[in-house]
Amino acid sequence: MRDSNQIIYKSLLVLIFILFSLDPTLTATTNEITCLNNFISKFNISTVYNNYCSSLGFRCLNGNGVVQKISLFANPYTTNGEYVVPTDLTCLPSLEEIYLYNFKVSQDLIYYKFPTVYTYNYTNIKTIDNSLTNGFTQLLPSSSQSYGYYQISSDELASFTLKLSFLANVQQFTLGGGSRVYIDCDSAYNTSKLVVLNVEGAINYPNVTNLLKFQTQTYTFTEEFLVSSVSNFTTAPKYGSVTANHPLSKIYQYYGDLNRNIYTFTSSARYSAPPSIIDLSSFSFFYLTLYNVGPEFNVNGKFPFSIRPDRYTEVKVYGGNYTVFPDIISTVNSDFSVKNNSLNMKLPNYNGISRYPIDLSNNNLSGTIDKSWCKVSLNVANNSLSGEIPSCYACYLNVVDVYNNFIGNSFTNLNSNYQCTTFKPNISRVYYSTNTLKITGVDIGHDPRNYVYNGATPDSWGTSVPGFEYTITYNSANFSKLSYFNLQFKNPIPAVTYTFPSIPQAPTPTSVKVINDQLTIPGTFFSSYMGNLVQKVLVAGIDCTVTSVNFFSLTCNAVSPLPTTQDIQTLKIQTGNLTRRAFIKTVNESLNNVLCTNCDGNDQACDMSSGTCYASCPNDCSGFGTCNNQTGVCTCDANRQALDCSLPYFECPADTCGIIIKNSICNNQTGECQCDSTHQGSDCLTPYIECNFSCGFGTCNNQTGLCVCDSNHQGYYCNYPLVQCLNNCSGQYCDTYQGICYCDPDHQGEDCSIDFKECPVFNDYYCNDNGECDFETGICSCFSNSSFTGPACSIADHYISSVIPSFEEGGQAIFNGWFGDEHIDLSLTIGNKLCTPILSLSPTTIVCNASSGSGIKNVILIQNDLTYKANNIYLYKTQNKSLQCPNQCSNRGTCNTTTGECTCNKGYGSFDCSTLSNDGGDKDLGESNTSGGNGGNGGKNPPTESVIDPNKGGANVTNQEVNFQIYFKSLLEIDFNGNTVYEYSLQENWNLEVNNETLKENKYVFKQTIQESCLIISTVEEINENKNLEFAGETFKIESGSIKFTISINNYQYKSSLNTLKLNFISSVNQLSSNDNENDCNEKQTSITTNDNLSNYNYIKISKNNKVLSGRFINRLVSDGKSTFLSTTTTKDIDSIIVSLSLPHCTKECIIDPDFSVLLEPDFKSECETDSDKRNWVIPIAVVLPVAGAAALATVGGLIYKKKFIENPLKKKLQ
Repeated sequence: MRDSNQIIYKSLLVLIFILFSLDPTLTATTNEITCLNNFISKFNISTVYNNYCSSLGFRCLNGNGVVQKISLFANPYTTNGEYVVPTDLTCLPSLEEIYLYNFKVSQDLIYYKFPTVYTYNYTNIKTIDNSLTNGFTQLLPSSSQSYGYYQISSDELASFTLKLSFLANVQQFTLGGGSRVYIDCDSAYNTSKLVVLNVEGAINYPNVTNLLKFQTQTYTFTEEFLVSSVSNFTTAPKYGSVTANHPLSKIYQYYGDLNRNIYTFTSSARYSAPPSIIDLSSFSFFYLTLYNVGPEFNVNGKFPFSIRPDRYTEVKVYGGNYTVFPDIISTVNSDFSVKNNSLNMKLPNYNGISRYPIDLSNNNLSGTIDKSWCKVSLNVANNSLSGEIPSCYACYLNVVDVYNNFIGNSFTNLNSNYQCTTFKPNISRVYYSTNTLKITGVDIGHDPRNYVYNGATPDSWGTSVPGFEYTITYNSANFSKLSYFNLQFKNPIPAVTYTFPSIPQAPTPTSVKVINDQLTIPGTFFSSYMGNLVQKVLVAGIDCTVTSVNFFSLTCNAVSPLPTTQDIQTLKIQTGNLTRRAFIKTVNESLNNVLCTNCDGNDQACDMSSGTCYASCPNDCSGFGTCNNQTGVCTCDANRQALDCSLPYFECPADTCGIIIKNSICNNQTGECQCDSTHQGSDCLTPYIECNFSCGFGTCNNQTGLCVCDSNHQGYYCNYPLVQCLNNCSGQYCDTYQGICYCDPDHQGEDCSIDFKECPVFNDYYCNDNGECDFETGICSCFSNSSFTGPACSIADHYISSVIPSFEEGGQAIFNGWFGDEHIDLSLTIGNKLCTPILSLSPTTIVCNASSGSGIKNVILIQNDLTYKANNIYLYKTQNKSLQCPNQCSNRGTCNTTTGECTCNKGYGSFDCSTLSNDGGDKDLGESNTSGGNGGNGGKNPPTESVIDPNKGGANVTNQEVNFQIYFKSLLEIDFNGNTVYEYSLQENWNLEVNNETLKENKYVFKQTIQESCLIISTVEEINENKNLEFAGETFKIESGSIKFTISINNYQYKSSLNTLKLNFISSVNQLSSNDNENDCNEKQTSITTNDNLSNYNYIKISKNNKVLSGRFINRLVSDGKSTFLSTTTTKDIDSIIVSLSLPHCTKECIIDPDFSVLLEPDFKSECETDSDKRNWVIPIAVVLPVAGAAALATVGGLIYKKKFIENPLKKKLQ
């Protein structure tokens, strides 16, 4: 195979040389030829270069053959193991561009600055001794020009920290082939030249605040992307560009709205639903492009963005799922695309106007396309549309791009040879100073390049209303010197050429031929084409229907016979709003071709039969009078008036106008009197009195001189709104100025319709100021967090948070919690025995004398007719009583009968000394122990890999094929009867927080929030040395190598003071798949055992394949700062156990402290007999897990984290 690869490689190089050989006349200089020959020879490059300057991969300076560029590919099989060093290329003194592919290079070359080079490209390289494994260690070389480029890729740069300070001299930097690259801005400062950064395999956004020249970022992120680094997205510079590609296997919260200043944001990522529609109007985005957003990226099925019409932002979103047609389409005024977004609905009408294309292709839109969409260039390819394509698009289906915008549907007229009959362009205005035309009309298309003047397309154009109005400019034209011009329209087909006036003029006939009542009129300034402008002809008062017309001729047929006398008749031709009048003879075969030379076009009309000018009457007397063609004056009919006889004439009653009311005047156009200023009415007999002020929202009663307000206003001047009250206040007083009802003392409500009932008063407050009064019922609703109940919220809603029990012989017992100031009929029962007498009583403490007893008991507290029950909260103390140890310490240790705790013999461990001891605890989390461990097994024990699980806030411990998982499952609120009130899942919602202080303490902190303000913190800590810890009055030992967990629950809000909390913790084991049988001798099924012997500890143990996870639970916790008893229960499954920790009703603080260990069975075999004789390695790891819970839970312990994470954070693999 290697020889085959060599042959293929050599053949490709030879082929490339043959295909791209250039001018052989230009050759490199002698010294540079020698330099290149040495390089080719050193690396055994098989291509034969007869002339470097004319070969592919080289560029020489024109005229002198100085080499300025080299681009060479190495065959990794034939490079003789040689490395490229700077001196291999310094012999090319004018080199500007270096492209080296697949070479082995020295570390010096990576950082070497060639004096004239501005482009460095080292692709798929390897270095001596893998010197790039830890990333760059010094400044990369600067460019010889102001805008240089540095690109590098290497398997050695897969996982490292990229410090931007090392890029300070580089303008453009690209890193290819990374798999886990942490970008650290470290000491990068404002003098850095870095402008463009492109990183493959990144796991974070860097903070680029101080990089003042920085503009463009492109990242391909991995699945280990640190979500917390999104905050650095806000540091992307103003007017900058960000491109982010995330793995599609995860869903992210959309963060593009965190930075409003960048110009371009492009991403490929699946996003969750934003909380509300994102308005882009205030963003600086010019281009927003989102690929593969996924089905969740919507707001209740709606498109998640909106924008104002006056804001330009190109929006393109792909791969979503929207059940509501995007509203933004009606307001967007830029390129817009929702291609491939599963739009499954009827295509609605279009309510907007956009000068830019809208792409709705590759969806499932149905129905038809309404003509309202003609105001935009539309792409609906590959949908489920039907019916006819509107003519505004269909007329242009001969254009390939337009045709392709409608394919993939069921249209009835999708035809590239569509015959367009609706195309009607018009020139509505000519701008002479700029040689610009305003083109309007019907179905004029969406591409002004179709409009050709003198063989030239427009030099520029603007869009006023897409498909309806454009302004186009021809730099070569001079419209001011033309009376008219031709404009060719290439589309729709067939192409047509129309003539338009440069300066609009009245139609100018040159002759009028009359044959059989048909007029043929040549001339100029008629309608450019049939239907372009209003074209009317009137002959002798008879309509002449236009049958054909263009700019230069018109033909019409009279609707009734024309006069056959020799008298001249009036001819009126109207084109648009311009009219030409003339006189002609209408006798059959009249030519009327004698032009007048001295007629005043405005006041005179030409008799085209004789060439004589006659006076023209205004508007031809409107058809209601006789025109005197000598004077141009109309004689109107008896019931008409005005110069053109266009107005009617009426007489007024003679006994009112001007007679009874002397100053009144008759209006002969209406027949009505125009009264003087002191009278009104049709007969002017009614007095007229003006209001001497403005009536605002009303009218003046001119008969009284007072304002009459409309139905919505009031006041003397009608300037106050009249606000109606609800239900007219149920008959009580309504303040119409405010719309507010004023109720009597026995009623309430917005409309005074509800009876008013007082609640009980305590301490001068309704409901003791600890609840809300319902004045409709008179009943108090006590606040859930007030700790009070009762009719007046004055009785303590009591609970017990901690207990200091008596000895088994009886005696003083102390109960802490909340008990209030009132204690009617107080009784406290331990088990079934009263604790009496009460020795001391306060709002927070009850002290009583307990009867003798033993074991774990329930406690019932009754007072004020309220009963509180705390299950398994009371454990009698023992004195001078021997306690048994678990499993009698497996005969491998000594039992402490006071505490019930084993002290194991050397080499053994776990709570019952049943496993090998953990001597490998001096390693960091996730670091293999290749010597010692489990009693010093000669370094033959298989390594254990421990990793933090950020999703679950826990840890996974893997040894060979066995994987233990330790994490918190859920938090439950439990009611009085032991039922679950609410359950909160604690999986998949953790956020990782890392800081130097916790890392120094080997701690790793996760946080999540439930309810609205309850903060839960999970902490993991590595124990690096044996130590004794004190907790809740108990002292216990934790071995080196342990992993310790802590959970805190802050500000938990209970549904009831009778409720408590239960924390479920899972320990599980599973077997990973394996293709070898080298550990078969240790194969064993999973076994789970528990131990509860009423000592100071309870235990669990999970065993599989001779590996053991053991857990120890101290039966004490600290509740509200006081030590008390903790009860646990367990639920077994085949490969897991759930430990339920019952917490009391803590209002301030609860702390619980169990611990876990992963050890080996005594019969574990570190080396099985196999043919391959390979060794299997194990390291025992101890895991300690404290849990803290409630309102402000304090933390005991901390969190494991490798110190090496600070030195090299990318070497540690996170799940």
